[in-house]
Amino acid sequence: MRRPRSFLTSARLLLCGVVAVTALLGMTTVIASNVGSSVLPSAKQAYLDREAQRRDQAAARNTAQHINKSNAPAPPVAPPGSQMATDPQLAAGDGVIIQSTVAPAGETGTVVKNRWYLSLGNAGFIVVFAGCDSNVPSEGVVLVSRGPGSPVDQFVAPGAHGCLSITGATGRTLQLVAVDGFIIQFDSTARAFK
Repeated sequence: MRRPRSFLTSARLLLCGVVAVTALLGMTTVIASNVGSSVLPSAKQAYLDREAQRRDQAAARNTAQHINKSNAPAPPVAPPGSQMATDPQLAAGDGVIIQSTVAPAGETGTVVKNRWYLSLGNAGFIVVFAGCDSNVPSEGVVLVSRGPGSPVDQFVAPGAHGCLSITGATGRTLQLVAVDGFIIQFDSTARAFK
């Protein structure tokens, strides 16, 4: 035989049910109000606004230069699977400037600021690294490699102007600028400063 519930037990069950229904209604109201909301945190909205402005500026620049998808220049190509493929690149002379501070394998005595890469097809490639001596930061240094397994040759820039960065190229002659603003050229074919 079943025992009858007391009034107090029934009241407790009823109260729990009312609380559960109220909580459920409150949650759906909060969820519904957030779904329709288009207010973003100010930092995210500022980022999205900057990105939209950057895209608009690029579109305007392309329109002014009569560039569209059918005639846009191809991006520079890095060797498949190389680290260089993920670093920012800029066409410069016959090659590309790669914004990477990774030094050649085994090279620990040089602080690398960036590099210039030129593919020679089946003949390999040339990579010129610009930076400074890690023990004497006022000494600008250029490292040159001609492919996998080839030795890395070091060339010390004249004067004590500090770390070098590659800023441009004409053909295979690189323009470099030192920390103190000194500008110098390096001929990657002759392997000499000009």
